[in-house]
Amino acid sequence: MAFLQLNDISMEFSGIHALDGVKFAVRPGTVTSLIGPNGAGKTTLVNIITGVLKPTSGTLSFEGQPLDNATPRRIAKRGIRRTFQTVRLFPGLTVMENLIIGQYANQVSERPFASLLPFGWGDRKQRDAAQDVLQRFELDMHAGTVASELAYGTQRRVEIARALVGEPKLLILDEPAAGMNDVETAQLRRDIEAIRASGVTVFLIEHDMSLVMAVSDDIVVLDFGKQIAQGSPDEVSRNPEVIKSYLGAASCAPM
Repeated sequence: MAFLQLNDISMEFSGIHALDGVKFAVRPGTVTSLIGPNGAGKTTLVNIITGVLKPTSGTLSFEGQPLDNATPRRIAKRGIRRTFQTVRLFPGLTVMENLIIGQYANQVSERPFASLLPFGWGDRKQRDAAQDVLQRFELDMHAGTVASELAYGTQRRVEIARALVGEPKLLILDEPAAGMNDVETAQLRRDIEAIRASGVTVFLIEHDMSLVMAVSDDIVVLDFGKQIAQGSPDEVSRNPEVIKSYLGAASCAPM
């Protein structure tokens, strides 16, 4: 069953084809990874899924309902949350305050005037939800720490926690391992596996192929805006076109 469905998505910028007929589905309860060289169109595709960009042609649906004309806020309220290639925490706020802000899209639907209250206060329900996510990721000791004082890898994990506290059905992670060391990446792998085990579907955009191959159920490969492969990690790692355009000859060996 398709959870997120993309049908023939194309995107042009001043006559340049950033995406050309991309078509795939994300199954619920899985980790689907999107890979490809720089300039392949990965970020453009994520921006289309999250409503930042509207495709030149093609359609999208989530849980059987169209996404094509939805705004980013409406898409977030429907259960799609994302992180970014660069950390976008509120650096002067504490970790707890950042996670309270992460519940903003949900609280607007329940309490129209909640946005008039200082985020740092939070109500008991919001603080309990934030504390629960922090404990699950063993980040609760940082709850009162100002975000800018955290190590880089911890900031990335807090950003993931902030997305999760909004109770997403689909979590999009945009190059979360970028800038991480080996220890931090190993922790990230455990985090992604725990997120999937909790029932949240993950859409991962990543260049770290060891991480991708370890956590993915399905992999989609883009090259110059075209989809050149989709399949299991084993299938993709053996695909001659993928090896030629992205993975390199060394990837001919089993992974």
